[in-house]
Order: sequence, then C-alpha cells, then structure tokens
Amino acid sequence: MNADLYCPPTPDLDTSDRPNTNATDAANGTASSFTSDILFINDMARLLRTSRTTIERRRRERSFPFPELPAIDSRPRWSRRVVEQMLTAGGSAMHLMTFGRRRAGRPVTRTGGGV
Repeated sequence: MNADLYCPPTPDLDTSDRPNTNATDAANGTASSFTSDILFINDMARLLRTSRTTIERRRRERSFPFPELPAIDSRPRWSRRVVEQMLTAGGSAMHLMTFGRRRAGRPVTRTGGGV
C-alpha cells in the first residue's frame, strides 16, 4: 500500500534555481540575521581556534585582548562585530592570542667552551 503513495515535489522547497543566500548575505554584510550578534565562550573558542580553557586562563590573567560586554548573568559574552573588527584590523587570531606571551622552548644551556 505504501508503494501507491506519491508526494510531488513542493515548489516552495525547491532551491536549485536560487542563489546561495548565506554567501549572498555574507557578501552584503547582512548575515547577522542567521548568526547571533553575541558570542559566548564556546563561540570564541571556535572562532579563535583555541580551547575554552585557554580563554578562561587568559581572562583570569587579564591578558585576553577582546573586551567583554556587560554581564547579564554569569556567562561571559562578547560582541561579534567588535571581535570581527579586531581580528580584521589586528591580523590573525593567533597573533592576538600570543601577543605579549613568552614562547615555551628549550632552556639555554651553556657549554664549557671558554669565552
């Protein structure tokens, strides 16, 4: 009996002839209707390609370069617009995340070479 059922394609749902609206909206700067204007810590970790723990540590050290929005509840939040402007103006996210921090490396060892 199920073999007799036929559902014709719905023209409203057929998007094959429509442009990619997400790409169009992003190009026009109107993508905010699809994304939130507020970023939470997990959003920041994904955007900056770092861990949540790194962001939390940098916030505690007061070395996280992005200004937080005023708190409504206990969750930290940032403005997507401000973060994207800082990333565009200041270079890559990794540059901002590592700015002013020492890099871990091998300790310098001195050999008895006489100088």
